[in-house]
Amino acid sequence: MGITDDLVQQLAEVGQVNNYGLIIEQPMTEFEKQGLAIGQMMNCQGVNAGDRTYEELMQEDMSTGATWEQVSEMHGFLEESFCPHVLPEPAQ
Repeated sequence: MGITDDLVQQLAEVGQVNNYGLIIEQPMTEFEKQGLAIGQMMNCQGVNAGDRTYEELMQEDMSTGATWEQVSEMHGFLEESFCPHVLPEPAQ
């Protein structure tokens, strides 16, 4: 398993249409796509470890201005397609 370039691209596409990009209505750069993927990987690790829930993450996104529809689409993708590929955080 693990995160592939294709999966990062899919995440960026879902993020872009749901205004998770840094600049709305401009395509994400490769650097921004990687940053989005890293941030979401950390969220996935938190959920997978039981430290966070998708509901908490969704509430955080809505508190910064995202709509329910945007958050639902992004987190649906994360839960169904992205997070299952995220490997556990290495032991400290």
